[in-house]
Amino acid sequence: MVVLGLEANAPDVDAAEVRRLVELAGAAVLTTYKAKGTFDERHDRWAGILTGGALERGVLDTADAILLVGVDPVELLGRPWPFDVPTAQIRRSPANTGYFGDGAELVLGGVGAAVAALAGALDRRSGWPVEAVAGLRREALAAMRVGEEGTLPGWRIAETVADTLGDADVTYAVDAGAHMLPATMFLRAHAPRRFLISNGLATMGYALPAAIGAALSHPERLTVAVSGDGGMAYHLAELETAARAGARVVVVVFNDASLSLIRIKQEAKGYVRSPLDFTRTGFAAAAESFGAVGARVDDAGGLVAALRAAAQRSQSTLIDVQTTGAEAAETLRVVRG
Repeated sequence: MVVLGLEANAPDVDAAEVRRLVELAGAAVLTTYKAKGTFDERHDRWAGILTGGALERGVLDTADAILLVGVDPVELLGRPWPFDVPTAQIRRSPANTGYFGDGAELVLGGVGAAVAALAGALDRRSGWPVEAVAGLRREALAAMRVGEEGTLPGWRIAETVADTLGDADVTYAVDAGAHMLPATMFLRAHAPRRFLISNGLATMGYALPAAIGAALSHPERLTVAVSGDGGMAYHLAELETAARAGARVVVVVFNDASLSLIRIKQEAKGYVRSPLDFTRTGFAAAAESFGAVGARVDDAGGLVAALRAAAQRSQSTLIDVQTTGAEAAETLRVVRG
């Protein structure tokens, strides 16, 4: 098992060497949120996301050894490392390396150089069959598909975005909130630094400014900001910045009229939800006033049509996706336990 963390997403790490290491070892791959794209998530050895929660247990419980490449415990939930298997780490810094157990071997230094050297020392071996990795990945994705029939839950929104944009060269910028949980699993990053996220600090309002910066840096790529309604309320006016600066972004808003991630934690403690709910905002109409095209959708077919139109448009687009957020508590349980 190879687990990739934020230090593996640095410019000195060659994604081709990471792929060579994985293929020669015959390993399955998990990435942290910060490392998405370091390993092409269309590859048949990508198995999912590591958060320190429950969703990845099905993969890690089957591992006979774990190689952690550039993983910093700050990326994970504040829980003890539960896996009693041989573990080795490649890190730039020794900070908090004891999180993974006192017996974990540690190699300090340049992560890129260490990955290349290790790949060069390996002979091709069988490892895990790709069919087994595919089965583990399917199980994890299936566990995320919760929610009532006839609704547009977060996982279906994220999966529809991923399926519609397909193999396009996309950079995703993802905000903090309940929508982040399905977004990180269903939105596949194809290359390093194509998935921008502020986990840890969990900065609301991050996605749109990050997407504008990415679009200005690489105008040839499609840049998609994924946000909840709470986060979008922070920086909606930055669509004017995008129009003025000539940055084309596609914004997908999960609009459930609630701060859902906080709401479900409050409800679990027996508190009422009313302080976390607010009037459903018409983000599509508001986007028009800031120089973008606005679209309001409430089903998967409408989302597909809006995404296809946005991908062909030179102007920024905001897609206001109506959802209930009713599945958010179950999604959190699936991911974090």
